[in-house]
Amino acid sequence: MVWTLALMFTPIHVIAQTFPSKPIRLIVPVTPGGGTDVAARMHDLIVKGLAVPATAQQIAASGADAISSSPAEFAALIKAEITKWSAVVKASGIAVD
Repeated sequence: MVWTLALMFTPIHVIAQTFPSKPIRLIVPVTPGGGTDVAARMHDLIVKGLAVPATAQQIAASGADAISSSPAEFAALIKAEITKWSAVVKASGIAVD
């Protein structure tokens, strides 16, 4: 009810204003060409490449699965793999000479 009364007494020119009325400046806290930028660009190119049927067929013919995921999902997968294989290396006693 309060909003209805507020709208009733609001001048029409105020309601009809378009937003934004001037340019908006976005501040991105990373440098162009930095790690985040490169990873995002590579991700976009890989997803486009995996969408090509011939590429997917070649990957499948080699015995692998062609899947795409977000950069965050890929980072989580790599982190899990490092954790898993680090435990295997430690348990086996493998050392770098």
